[in-house]
Amino acid sequence: AAPGWGLPVSLLRPGNLSWATDTGAWKDRDFKYLLEAGCALLRAVPSSAIEREPADAAGWRFDLTPVDFAGAALARMVAKAPRRALGRALHLQSPHAPVHGADLFRWVGEGLGNEAFFETVPDADWRRRLTKAAADASRAMDGDDPDGTLRRRAEVLARLEAGYEAFIPDMDPEVAGTVEHAGA
Repeated sequence: AAPGWGLPVSLLRPGNLSWATDTGAWKDRDFKYLLEAGCALLRAVPSSAIEREPADAAGWRFDLTPVDFAGAALARMVAKAPRRALGRALHLQSPHAPVHGADLFRWVGEGLGNEAFFETVPDADWRRRLTKAAADASRAMDGDDPDGTLRRRAEVLARLEAGYEAFIPDMDPEVAGTVEHAGA
């Protein structure tokens, strides 16, 4: 409505937001978060996520724009240069190239105290593990869960399972390897 009234507007397009650099906090429904948390719970990662060989293997790429980076950039533009921002499309994205899946999962493993934390398994096997773990976690919630750990585990696995098909529509490695996997 504002442009129709002759008012200047800006279109803000954040990149795929990731964890805050100072706290590590992340939206727990973000697909990249669910994928990392789900892989940590399964202690496994789909092989297509980390492929580097043969040389033409794409592997997965993750565009990671820290939420605090995007917020600070937006605040700076609004406070220091509002006239330069008006009437423009502003892309608030990390200046770094997307991170290869092999590097991302190595970092997560290091953060968990074990660089070799994840077993690499074929995509179809990983998917079967995910489906089984989600069902097992859901059944386990019927028992005692005083601190909510089982509920959180079941939610992560169920959300990951539900979102995985939309994120990776075809388990064929030749197709999956050609998709730019950047999260939802």
